Amino acid sequence: MSAWFVAVVLLSMHLVSASDSDPIQDYCIPSPELSSLFPSSCKNSSLVTVDDFVFSGIKTPGDSMRTGASHPFRICRFKKPSFRQSVGEGGVMVFPRGLMHFQMNVGDTTATILGSFNSQNPGLVKIPSAVFGSDIKEELLEKVFGLSWKELGKLRKKFGPSS
Repeated sequence: MSAWFVAVVLLSMHLVSASDSDPIQDYCIPSPELSSLFPSSCKNSSLVTVDDFVFSGIKTPGDSMRTGASHPFRICRFKKPSFRQSVGEGGVMVFPRGLMHFQMNVGDTTATILGSFNSQNPGLVKIPSAVFGSDIKEELLEKVFGLSWKELGKLRKKFGPSS
């Protein structure tokens, strides 16, 4: 009997998955007007800007002699314009869970990125729809994927927001 119990427990262990529950919404930027009345009030998503995701409070150098660098970040959102921002030394940019994004070092110095997830299961993003359904410039996609503008047009038509 105990051997059977141990076998069932061992076989069922592979089904265990740890993750956080999905949030009710993609992101919640606290509304400065309503935060004193309602601590969990969110800013209207149509009023959200890239500045809501960027924090430059870590700029104060500690005991270092590192020279500064600038690293642009971009967040892609379906049917909406992308956020574009250059983040300098000591800057932080937060990407909401499941939001497609990329970083590009435009400087001549080495960039350092520290990434972390807010969950053991960060979610699923359909990369083709997120990349080709956004307003990322054709020149950048041509350079990154090595495709012609004609091939990119076909992919945009196939994976665009209307598909």
